[in-house]
Amino acid sequence: MAGIDNFLYKHADQFYTPEALLSSWMNLSILILTTAMLFYHLNHVQSIKADKRLAGLVSIMLLVCGVMYLLISLKNYIPRVNDVIMACDSDEGCSPSQVNRMKITKTVNVTMTSITIVIELVIAYLIFKTI
Repeated sequence: MAGIDNFLYKHADQFYTPEALLSSWMNLSILILTTAMLFYHLNHVQSIKADKRLAGLVSIMLLVCGVMYLLISLKNYIPRVNDVIMACDSDEGCSPSQVNRMKITKTVNVTMTSITIVIELVIAYLIFKTI
């Protein structure tokens, strides 16, 4: 067992820090999505007295900010994880199965973040269509 995860024991911060950062930015984006939807809903039920177009515009701008956070976090995440994968691949203590697991983890994280971006853009479009 000690040889199986030897690389990750030595370099855990290099692999998990980019993942933790991506997760934090995704949490922020979801918080912004929630805030945008709540603000838009409160305006529609007239708990907040504001022009519906202004409320829609503010909600869309919040969603765009969330999307920008995710795009920038992906732009930073991919090269950082690629560096760790290449370092693992060239390390004798890192097995091909570890490299494969890291690649799978990267693919899942990039795919799920991309899906989140698309969902947020669809929500922004739907809000735009109701203005």
